[in-house]
Amino acid sequence: MKISVIIPVKDENALLLNCLETLKNQDPEYLSEVIIVENGSDIFKDYDFKSPLIKYFYLPEGNRSGARNFGANAAKSSFIAFLDSDTALDAGWLREVSQCFESTTLAVTGPIVPSAYKDTVLQSLRRGRALERTNKTFISVFKVNRDRIVINSAAFAMRKEVFDKLNGFDVELYRHEDLDFTQRLLRLEGQIKIIRTPEVRVYFNGGIIKYLLREFYQSCSLVRYHEKWTSGSWSKSFKALLRNIKSWYFKRERIFELNELERIEYFISLIYFAGNIAGLIYRLHSPYRGEKQNRSNKKNAQILYR
Repeated sequence: MKISVIIPVKDENALLLNCLETLKNQDPEYLSEVIIVENGSDIFKDYDFKSPLIKYFYLPEGNRSGARNFGANAAKSSFIAFLDSDTALDAGWLREVSQCFESTTLAVTGPIVPSAYKDTVLQSLRRGRALERTNKTFISVFKVNRDRIVINSAAFAMRKEVFDKLNGFDVELYRHEDLDFTQRLLRLEGQIKIIRTPEVRVYFNGGIIKYLLREFYQSCSLVRYHEKWTSGSWSKSFKALLRNIKSWYFKRERIFELNELERIEYFISLIYFAGNIAGLIYRLHSPYRGEKQNRSNKKNAQILYR
């Protein structure tokens, strides 16, 4: 079987080229095409990719959910894989993923490891947080809270017919769209398979300030996710806000005792605090207008190691 690989991109020049280089190391018999969808920027509009397998599309507006949905609609294969432009695949990833698919397989994912070209405090932070969130596996479906299980959209594959059945990613969610997609996917009959190797490495093109801003938007957009998935969503959002205030409050007196890494984590708790407030204000101005979901729906899909 062959897979259509879909890569949304926006303002990530060097990282996309690195991602494409790692695709060259994949077994060609498993690669159908590479669909690049650039939205909101035009860096690659006139770029020569020098490969007949690469198809480029330009969207003047939209978000990454819309770019992924556009790419999926353009795909010619019955199997699709989504990669973020800041990822790098270890050799054999496409082969291993392809061999997981059976008649009942919905999707396939595996370890996604925060990486960098040199060791920094930021890299230690990214790696430590990823390990903590995934029970030391780097596989994002292994979370303690089943309501937070997520197939990381940075790198996974699935059946195109299943993607179409779910109507793709929700363009109303500018973050946590993969969490929402996973929770809907888990309500289908079938299997989600996990590979242990090869790994996918994800790079971050920026410094501490950019990372903190990303965490702010993550916290802000969580309010919108709660609005879609929780009937008492105001209560859910306020509880998240109180947890973040508590995390910040009990660390405030120890700020001068913390090492550099701990101080960054402390500032992240402040960022989450501010992001929650911003999300609640934004919700008043622009409420969620998509189809809301019932969290009590039964989760039927099985999660299996290959």
